[in-house]
Amino acid sequence: MTMRQIEAQKEWCWLNNVQHEVRTEKNIRTGPFTIENRIKILKSITNQEKPHFLQDVAECIDYEKISLKLLCNKLMKLSVYDVFLACYWLYYQGRLKADIDSAILNLDMEVSKIEPNKDS
Repeated sequence: MTMRQIEAQKEWCWLNNVQHEVRTEKNIRTGPFTIENRIKILKSITNQEKPHFLQDVAECIDYEKISLKLLCNKLMKLSVYDVFLACYWLYYQGRLKADIDSAILNLDMEVSKIEPNKDS
């Protein structure tokens, strides 16, 4: 990847309010569950349209960590599958943090909102 491509990506991300991060093979293989979790996320967002309830889920996530189990309990009107799908989308959009490197995505996984990048 050239610096020109990276700069174009940064600009697009800034314009679309999305966090930009360059990932290398070393970044991707940082933990035992990284690849499996990323594949799960990518399969879900490629095979499902962006959920209409995405914002409802986003509004229940704060800057402090919350387990997916507690999040599902807060969003009882949605199925567990729907909550996970929304979280996958939010992670993909760079709006949600989760430690996908050291644990399999499950109800015990903790997620939190990503603070907007103020220096972009």
